Amino acid sequence: MHRCERKDKRSENKLITPATGIRLLQDNSGVAAIEAGLLFPVLAALLMGTVQFSLILYTNSAIQTAAREVTRQLAVNVLTTTAVQDAVHSRIPSWAAGSEVVSVSQTNPADPTSNYMTVSVNVPSSKASPLSFLTMGDWKLSATVTMKQEDKLP
Repeated sequence: MHRCERKDKRSENKLITPATGIRLLQDNSGVAAIEAGLLFPVLAALLMGTVQFSLILYTNSAIQTAAREVTRQLAVNVLTTTAVQDAVHSRIPSWAAGSEVVSVSQTNPADPTSNYMTVSVNVPSSKASPLSFLTMGDWKLSATVTMKQEDKLP
């Protein structure tokens, strides 16, 4: 018998017998690829969620720091109330800049000895992160800082 005429025993038996079925059930080839295919989307979603949450926490920290620094500058008379918006805008992340709502209030602007200055900064959830994976709902990041104004030096 020539090499070309050799018959493959597997090709002769096309019927699935109980023995063949058991062999197929015991065959583990490709299992790792299927498991990886099932787990990859879950792991990718966890990674994206972690990155998104971290960026939201960073934005929250940045707006709190900006509110505190700007209020301090107001309290020591380095900054005027008209320059607060620009000062806050320059201190928050670029993805949130432009969407912040800043408000300034004073208890008694005529008397620096009893004047308390309050700066509030709000950023909508849709701008809290450059990613939009977890930004569901209509919530805001906010920071409010109040400080007593210091007397002006002569």
